[in-house]
Amino acid sequence: MDNIKAVIFDFDNTLGDRFEYCYQTYRCFVKTFLPEIDENSILFESMLQDLVLYDEYGNVGNKDQILRTFEQKYGVRINMSGKEFARWWIEHQYLFTVLFPDAMDTVLKLKEKYKIGILTNGAHLAQWGKIEKSGLLPYMDAVLVSEDAGFTKPDIRIFQMMADKLGLKCEECVYVGDTFSLDIMGAYNSGMKPVWIWPSERAKPSDFEVTRIRNISDLLEIL
Repeated sequence: MDNIKAVIFDFDNTLGDRFEYCYQTYRCFVKTFLPEIDENSILFESMLQDLVLYDEYGNVGNKDQILRTFEQKYGVRINMSGKEFARWWIEHQYLFTVLFPDAMDTVLKLKEKYKIGILTNGAHLAQWGKIEKSGLLPYMDAVLVSEDAGFTKPDIRIFQMMADKLGLKCEECVYVGDTFSLDIMGAYNSGMKPVWIWPSERAKPSDFEVTRIRNISDLLEIL
């Protein structure tokens, strides 16, 4: 890719292994609020797997919907509102943050040539907590979280704000993310060059022409 001066990343399921820390957060949740369930039982594991499924990669913003669906299926009662659950989630999920195995090394190698940034949707506490816990913060030239920006992806204004923080034009930036409707469409419409990552053995089907990778380290072969 010609004329590229910066590589900007989404965080969850791009640099951070959200499947893993989502699972561990729900493990903490069930242990905390349903202590009578044996954590070594198949029932406990079934609850975790369903909660991760209901979560839909973090795209379900309505935590009350997740909570009520869970309660109805398993005949349990969690003594908190959806708003309280959302706050609990923000305050706990970042504690379990882990990166994909190749994320740190890839960022360090890219930083030898490009400015590096993170642009992510989410709450200030949650997203900054993840970035700090990941160990990536010292290597970032800029970080922008949607709650701080006042806009969320795919609004092109948040992509433009990110480019401004780096002292660059959108056309000089690559943006890497996993959610097409937020990351790829937003980057594309802003003028950034989108790279769609899907960290799974099976790529999502798509007829739209976009650069695609499966592992973050694949960037080293295309940049």
